[in-house]
Amino acid sequence: MGKIITISRDEIQGAWLTPPENQGQIVEVSYACTEDYILRCWHDRSDGETRITAYDWPAKDEPFAPWQSVPSHGRRRGVVEITD
Repeated sequence: MGKIITISRDEIQGAWLTPPENQGQIVEVSYACTEDYILRCWHDRSDGETRITAYDWPAKDEPFAPWQSVPSHGRRRGVVEITD
């Protein structure tokens, strides 16, 4: 499974956003970000399984705009566990 990264809900900047090409699918992929990571949430609506993975930012000056298309991201860092 790899490294587990713990992130509090307060660290997530804004809402989870689903790019247009991922909307309305059985497996829906949404994105959010923290100061350090781009987060990718994979949710299978057929069985309710959800996985969140953290990735490095590709470059700090690159825009994060998942409402337009799938955002670029850097290297995979690990599986995310979100705490309250």
